[in-house]
Amino acid sequence: MHITTLRAQQRLHFYASQGSRLHLSTGQVTVSESRDLEGLRFDVALPLQEGGIYTVPHSGWLLLTACRSSELLYEAPPAEQGALIRLDAAWLVWLRTQWRMLSRKILSS
Repeated sequence: MHITTLRAQQRLHFYASQGSRLHLSTGQVTVSESRDLEGLRFDVALPLQEGGIYTVPHSGWLLLTACRSSELLYEAPPAEQGALIRLDAAWLVWLRTQWRMLSRKILSS
């Protein structure tokens, strides 16, 4: 999590991952999503009011413009559970292989 304070009319341009959330604790901002790969052209400007939460629909560049002094919290998305499950499965395969090799050494001696 990261807390950012913006003054009135200040802009913040950053890359956000899908599933990230912006929590606006005070103030008012507009959130604009980039529609190109370079993050230079922004189309839709969505207003975010005090106490509002914006969930990033897809990874990409965002432009925040403060309408008045604002404070927001950026929350990165949780790690993919699927990746952890795959890691656990790979670790189990490695562990079984090591066990078999050790068992063979013990039986052969």
